[in-house]
Amino acid sequence: RSEWFQKRLRLNATTFYNDYTDIQTTASNVTDQGDIIIVTENAAKAKVKGFELEVVAQPTANFRLDAAVGYLDAKYTEVSPQSTVITQDTKFLKAPKWSVAVGAQFTAPIKNIGNITLRGDYAYTAKTYNEQNNHPTAAQDGFSLLNARLAFVDREDIWEIALSVTNITDKAYLVNGRYSAGLGLTGGTYAPPRLWRLALTPRFRKVDRP
Repeated sequence: RSEWFQKRLRLNATTFYNDYTDIQTTASNVTDQGDIIIVTENAAKAKVKGFELEVVAQPTANFRLDAAVGYLDAKYTEVSPQSTVITQDTKFLKAPKWSVAVGAQFTAPIKNIGNITLRGDYAYTAKTYNEQNNHPTAAQDGFSLLNARLAFVDREDIWEIALSVTNITDKAYLVNGRYSAGLGLTGGTYAPPRLWRLALTPRFRKVDRP
């Protein structure tokens, strides 16, 4: 963790490495008789490593940039021969290899009235597997999101009115998914579509007691 140029630039970097044994896996399987069963096994060993990098820059008093990058390498290194759920090639659940976030914010003072702030955010998430069997219909391919927010705060810093929009491109993406081998169907939950929001919010400030 470090700060540069009179704290106008901040850089945070983190690396990690984890070694796991006796990982418990759960998945649904179909028997030879066509019955659906839930299988839970202490089935594998794995190694998880990666890094996270965060940069925050304040070129001027009114302009801010921030960015973050994450890399995750999660792999099974050994799988029990008796495992009926996974193989050594099975991908980890909810473990996208790459994640990226970039944001920019500009604040402009309005004389004798207050401040107006415009912010935009971009995020990318790589392919994510949502269930243990890694069925492709329950996985979510890599996708990008855009959000924006315009806010006004009065000069006394008492209240804020903000207009925001999330998922600007109206991207449909899975947050959960499960494939049923017995039924041959995939069920899942999608994230909300494009949403607009207008909010008036009081800004509570700490009052020093005498």
